[in-house]
Amino acid sequence: MQNSNIKYLILVLVGSFIFANPTIADTLPTNSPLSNAFLAGIGNAAVAVTDNAGVIYWNPAGFGISEVVSTDFTVAGPELEVPSSWSFFMANSGSGGGSFGLGIIRQYFVDNGVKYKSFEVITPLTHSVMAGTIPFGFSIKFINERINDADWKSGLALDGGVMYLTPTGFKFGLSVKNIVGSNLRTFGSQTWLGASWGGDGYPVLISGQVRAERLRNRTYTSDNFNIGVNAMLFENLPQIRCGMMRTDAENRMTLGFGYSFKKQNSRIDYSFSVISDGWEDKAHFITYSWEIEPSKPTLKGSRGGI
Repeated sequence: MQNSNIKYLILVLVGSFIFANPTIADTLPTNSPLSNAFLAGIGNAAVAVTDNAGVIYWNPAGFGISEVVSTDFTVAGPELEVPSSWSFFMANSGSGGGSFGLGIIRQYFVDNGVKYKSFEVITPLTHSVMAGTIPFGFSIKFINERINDADWKSGLALDGGVMYLTPTGFKFGLSVKNIVGSNLRTFGSQTWLGASWGGDGYPVLISGQVRAERLRNRTYTSDNFNIGVNAMLFENLPQIRCGMMRTDAENRMTLGFGYSFKKQNSRIDYSFSVISDGWEDKAHFITYSWEIEPSKPTLKGSRGGI
């Protein structure tokens, strides 16, 4: 299939899900943040991850580190049917050390019988200093939210983040979501600290993060953290990944895989998440992503992309 045909197919899929009737679509499980299938597969431990368009949701400093234009489209739900939760991300980097992007997220979930619907538009901007080792950025977000059958409410919010990249593959990130602005029910302020090793050409990516404002005094533990691993054992075989998300004492396990199509500079990812106690409240994530231009690595020893 030619690259142009693939793009037309994705545009058709995007349009079909945008106009899907939410009354017949499946709801996304609670505590399953929607970015894309790759990040869902590593337990959404994305605060210190780079070179993935879905990082726009987690840390505006982490996307577009390489000089590449990348996009992805994701659908998510408890069944492999027409879902009403989906996302679209685009990351555009430039040779001057700056990059900008776009994120669109539509989520629909039910918590204790209460229906939550939201539509979020994210416009991030990143700039790198110190030879590209310290990217920092911010995102302006426009949010629509509806609870049950009440009227839609709108708001604006601001995210901020910074990262530190090392030549040895270690990365450290700080992200503050919803710093100012929206006071909507489903968009509260969050502060995350993250670290990762690998990716960007390494055969393994190990990543973790913790919600900082939930750290308990003196014990320095939290009921909100994410960890995950992605492995590419051989270049022509699929990547495999697993992770765990802990949210307010609830453990959600994730499993997934991804396969790259080199001729089209594209990849398809699938991930599955479920509550570890009883294997209930399942969710599926499917993402198709592509690069308009091949990645140009910025870290020593990198092969450009994971």
